[in-house]
Amino acid sequence: MLENQVMADAASNEQIPTLELSIIMPCLNEAETLATCIGKARDYLERHKIAGEVLIADNGSSDGSQEIATNSGARVVTILERGL
Repeated sequence: MLENQVMADAASNEQIPTLELSIIMPCLNEAETLATCIGKARDYLERHKIAGEVLIADNGSSDGSQEIATNSGARVVTILERGL
């Protein structure tokens, strides 16, 4: 299910860089900790010179998590079906 959504979202992007690693984080109302978690993941990718992305699988957050994730440099995929 998540894989199908990610593939659909990837297909809709015009240009996707070659990735070595996607760090996928499930999310439901994680506004308090999300920016820190994304920052640590992005730092890891940079420190180890890995071409990667941080992908947030959001399951219907209502606390602004999607905006925080986007502003922190992550890609957000909305998961419509509850219960990751």
